[in-house]
Amino acid sequence: MKPYFLIALCFLALVSPTGAADEKAPESGAAEKAPGFPSDSLYQLESSWLTQDGKEIRLGSLAGSPVVIALVYTSCKASCPLILGDFRKIHKNLSENASRISFVLVSMDPDRDTPGRLKEFEKGQKFPAPGRWVLLNGKEESVRELAAALNVSYRKTGKEFAHSNVITVLDPTGKIAHQQPQPGSSVQKTIETIQGLLGGEGKP
Repeated sequence: MKPYFLIALCFLALVSPTGAADEKAPESGAAEKAPGFPSDSLYQLESSWLTQDGKEIRLGSLAGSPVVIALVYTSCKASCPLILGDFRKIHKNLSENASRISFVLVSMDPDRDTPGRLKEFEKGQKFPAPGRWVLLNGKEESVRELAAALNVSYRKTGKEFAHSNVITVLDPTGKIAHQQPQPGSSVQKTIETIQGLLGGEGKP
C-alpha cells in the first residue's frame, strides 16, 4: 500500500493547477509531524477542512474507526447519486455496526458547495444516522491533494465536473484498505472489507 500512496502524492505535484510542484508537494517530514499515523496514512495530509456545520477539522480527526470516503458535488445529477446510493447500501448492510463507521463526502466543487450548501444538501438527503455523515468543503489545492492520494481524477466542464467515481475504505489509521472503482461494481466487497475491519461483526 505504501508505494501506491507515495506514487499518488507524486502525481499531485504533476497535476497541480498552479504548476508550482515544489510548493504543493507534501513535505518530506510529514510523518514526523503526525507521528501517531503510518507514513502511508491519508491522515498525514495536513490540510484543514470545514464540515457542513462549519467546524474546522483535519482528516486525522476521523481516526479510530473505518471511514468510507468519496469525492462528489451536490449539483451532480449523474454518477454522484449512484455513489450516495452505495453509501446508503453499505450503511444498511452493516446494520447496527454502521454507527461505528464514518461516511465522508468531500466536495470537488468548493466554490459552490459551501458549508451552508452542504448542510442544506444533508437535510435534503435525510441520511440515516446523520451524526456519522461528514460533508467537507476545502480549498481547491486541498481537494486536489486528497483526490490524487485517492486516485480520483476530475476536471470542470462548464458548470459540471467530469470525474472518476472511486469509493474508498480507510482503516482506523487512515490507510487505504479497499477501493471500489465504480458505484455498484463491487459494493459487496466494500461491505466485506468493512466487516473485516470491524472484526466480522457486520450483517452479511
